[in-house]
Amino acid sequence: MAAPTATDVQNLLGPNQDVDSGQATVILPVVTAQCSAYTRGVGFDSDGVPNSDLSAVILSATARLITHAGQVQSYLVQGPETASFGATPFAWSTAELYVLNRYRKRAC
Repeated sequence: MAAPTATDVQNLLGPNQDVDSGQATVILPVVTAQCSAYTRGVGFDSDGVPNSDLSAVILSATARLITHAGQVQSYLVQGPETASFGATPFAWSTAELYVLNRYRKRAC
């Protein structure tokens, strides 16, 4: 598998989610850099292309960031109903960490 693309992000999120390809193109290298730093480059080839396991992590993390890119507290109000979306900074999901930790170099 090659490095994920904006089209891959759109395909993952499906036809009901409008993905700004420019935004995806900017977020993908950021998440890729975070992934590479977390694994200290393990799982990436000499050109910096991730293997299929890490590509899947990059793709899923990018999809999460695109759906809530602001990473700030936000509220939706409709009539008497209010929905709050938390201001959590970016973090790997548990499933992503299972994959990442397979490649991470750890001290003994």
